[in-house]
Amino acid sequence: MVFVLDNYDSFTYNLVQYMGELGAEVVVRRNDELTPEEVEAEMERARGYGDLKAAVAAAVIDYLAPVRERYSELRADEGRLEAILADGAARAREIAGETLADVRERMGVGAPHQIPPAPTGTVGG
Repeated sequence: MVFVLDNYDSFTYNLVQYMGELGAEVVVRRNDELTPEEVEAEMERARGYGDLKAAVAAAVIDYLAPVRERYSELRADEGRLEAILADGAARAREIAGETLADVRERMGVGAPHQIPPAPTGTVGG
Protein backbone atom coordinates (compact mmCIF):
# COMPACT_ATOMS: atom_id res chain seq x y z
CA MET A 1 0.00 0.00 0.00
CA VAL A 2 1.17 3.51 -0.79
CA PHE A 3 0.01 6.36 1.43
CA VAL A 4 -0.03 9.88 -0.04
CA LEU A 5 -0.56 12.87 2.19
CA ASP A 6 -0.98 16.05 0.15
CA ASN A 7 -3.28 18.90 -0.75
CA TYR A 8 -4.10 16.79 -3.84
CA ASP A 9 -3.16 19.15 -6.61
CA SER A 10 -2.91 18.14 -10.28
CA PHE A 11 0.62 16.76 -9.87
CA THR A 12 -0.48 14.53 -7.03
CA TYR A 13 -3.54 13.44 -8.98
CA ASN A 14 -1.39 12.41 -11.96
CA LEU A 15 1.10 10.67 -9.71
CA VAL A 16 -1.62 8.71 -7.91
CA GLN A 17 -3.22 7.73 -11.23
CA TYR A 18 0.12 6.49 -12.53
CA MET A 19 0.89 4.54 -9.38
CA GLY A 20 -2.54 2.94 -9.63
CA GLU A 21 -1.78 1.90 -13.21
CA LEU A 22 1.35 0.19 -11.88
CA GLY A 23 -0.85 -1.85 -9.59
CA ALA A 24 -0.12 -0.04 -6.34
CA GLU A 25 -2.84 0.24 -3.75
CA VAL A 26 -2.90 3.99 -3.19
CA VAL A 27 -4.50 5.73 -0.24
CA VAL A 28 -4.77 9.51 -0.55
CA ARG A 29 -5.65 11.85 2.28
CA ARG A 30 -5.71 15.62 2.14
CA ASN A 31 -3.24 17.15 4.56
CA ASP A 32 -5.95 19.34 6.06
CA GLU A 33 -8.31 16.42 6.74
CA LEU A 34 -6.17 14.35 9.11
CA THR A 35 -4.65 14.81 12.51
CA PRO A 36 -1.04 13.73 13.11
CA GLU A 37 -2.38 10.71 15.01
CA GLU A 38 -4.53 9.68 12.05
CA VAL A 39 -1.54 9.99 9.71
CA GLU A 40 0.50 7.80 12.03
CA ALA A 41 -2.25 5.19 12.09
CA GLU A 42 -2.45 5.16 8.27
CA MET A 43 1.32 4.82 7.95
CA GLU A 44 1.37 1.79 10.27
CA ARG A 45 -0.39 -0.15 7.50
CA ALA A 46 1.92 1.19 4.77
CA ARG A 47 5.18 -0.42 3.72
CA GLY A 48 7.15 2.43 5.23
CA TYR A 49 8.50 5.81 4.20
CA GLY A 50 11.49 4.38 2.36
CA ASP A 51 9.28 2.29 0.09
CA LEU A 52 6.94 5.22 -0.46
CA LYS A 53 9.83 7.50 -1.32
CA ALA A 54 11.24 4.96 -3.80
CA ALA A 55 7.84 4.45 -5.45
CA VAL A 56 7.25 8.16 -5.79
CA ALA A 57 10.74 8.73 -7.21
CA ALA A 58 10.29 5.95 -9.77
CA ALA A 59 6.88 7.28 -10.80
CA VAL A 60 8.21 10.83 -11.20
CA ILE A 61 11.20 9.63 -13.24
CA ASP A 62 8.93 7.64 -15.55
CA TYR A 63 6.41 10.47 -15.80
CA LEU A 64 9.12 12.95 -16.84
CA ALA A 65 10.86 10.59 -19.29
CA PRO A 66 9.20 12.15 -22.39
CA VAL A 67 10.27 15.61 -21.24
CA ARG A 68 13.87 14.44 -20.77
CA GLU A 69 13.85 12.79 -24.20
CA ARG A 70 12.52 15.93 -25.89
CA TYR A 71 15.08 18.07 -24.06
CA SER A 72 17.88 15.79 -25.30
CA GLU A 73 16.57 16.03 -28.87
CA LEU A 74 16.49 19.83 -28.73
CA ARG A 75 19.93 20.12 -27.15
CA ALA A 76 21.43 17.88 -29.83
CA ASP A 77 20.63 20.44 -32.57
CA GLU A 78 21.86 23.82 -31.32
CA GLY A 79 20.89 25.61 -34.55
CA ARG A 80 17.32 24.35 -34.39
CA LEU A 81 17.09 25.26 -30.71
CA GLU A 82 18.29 28.80 -31.44
CA ALA A 83 15.71 29.07 -34.25
CA ILE A 84 12.91 27.91 -31.92
CA LEU A 85 13.97 30.44 -29.28
CA ALA A 86 14.23 33.25 -31.85
CA ASP A 87 10.78 32.44 -33.22
CA GLY A 88 9.29 32.44 -29.72
CA ALA A 89 10.97 35.76 -28.93
CA ALA A 90 9.63 37.31 -32.13
CA ARG A 91 6.09 36.13 -31.38
CA ALA A 92 6.33 37.38 -27.78
CA ARG A 93 7.67 40.73 -29.00
CA GLU A 94 4.72 41.09 -31.39
CA ILE A 95 2.18 40.32 -28.68
CA ALA A 96 3.90 42.63 -26.20
CA GLY A 97 4.01 45.44 -28.75
CA GLU A 98 0.28 45.17 -29.41
CA THR A 99 -0.51 45.03 -25.69
CA LEU A 100 1.74 47.99 -24.90
CA ALA A 101 0.17 50.06 -27.69
CA ASP A 102 -3.30 49.25 -26.34
CA VAL A 103 -2.31 50.18 -22.78
CA ARG A 104 -0.71 53.46 -23.89
CA GLU A 105 -3.80 54.36 -25.90
CA ARG A 106 -6.20 53.58 -23.05
CA MET A 107 -4.07 55.48 -20.53
CA GLY A 108 -3.50 58.40 -22.90
CA VAL A 109 0.24 58.16 -22.35
CA GLY A 110 2.19 59.24 -25.41
CA ALA A 111 1.99 57.81 -28.86
CA PRO A 112 2.15 54.06 -29.22
CA HIS A 113 5.66 52.87 -30.03
CA GLN A 114 6.59 49.86 -32.05
CA ILE A 115 9.15 47.55 -30.54
CA PRO A 116 11.85 47.12 -33.16
CA PRO A 117 12.49 43.61 -34.42
CA ALA A 118 15.42 41.72 -32.98
CA PRO A 119 18.65 41.85 -34.94
CA THR A 120 19.13 38.84 -37.18
CA GLY A 121 20.99 35.95 -35.63
CA THR A 122 20.27 36.74 -31.98
CA VAL A 123 17.90 35.22 -29.50
CA GLY A 124 15.60 37.37 -27.43
CA GLY A 125 16.55 40.70 -29.05
